[in-house]
Amino acid sequence: MVSSDGREVDQVTKHEGVRHEAIPFTRKITPLTDLKCIWLLIQLFKREKPDIVHTHTPKAGLLGMIAANLAGVKIRIHTLAGIPAMAAEGKTKSLLESVEKWTYSNATEVWPNSQGLWKFVVKKGLCSEFKLRMIGKGSSNGVDLEKFNRDSLKENHLVAATMRIMPGEDDFIILCVGRLVRDKGIGELVSAF
Repeated sequence: MVSSDGREVDQVTKHEGVRHEAIPFTRKITPLTDLKCIWLLIQLFKREKPDIVHTHTPKAGLLGMIAANLAGVKIRIHTLAGIPAMAAEGKTKSLLESVEKWTYSNATEVWPNSQGLWKFVVKKGLCSEFKLRMIGKGSSNGVDLEKFNRDSLKENHLVAATMRIMPGEDDFIILCVGRLVRDKGIGELVSAF
């Protein structure tokens, strides 16, 4: 497993039973750091000789797919669960679409996790359709029906939780799930309020 370092790493490596390699990825555009990350990834891939490199985020996807291609990894898969360019405008939108194209051009397969992302990629010409694959009908993770099962909750916990959020006759609840950033729809949420 390869990612930037963080407080979750120990828990994830223990839970997944895998070794972790820290690469100093950033979410921002940082050309010198990004070049360093590509170099570190190439060295890692040459040392480890993986059969497959599979990336999941826009930045790790770009750097990981470029490095895997340069290191000669035969199977290079990038899963996309969102495209930052979809919410961008002007020059930023154009730059981010170019980044997506670079990522996909270095991948041997691209796995959008929804029909909407598939259609966006094809419509914008970001990738040839023959590279696209979708697992099932979409969604990267699915839902753990054992964990998210009303029957697994104790009745008193369910009643207590419901009482805390129960709206009055003139009240209503709006639920937003996601990071509070523009590309996750925070602007639309604020407009709705």
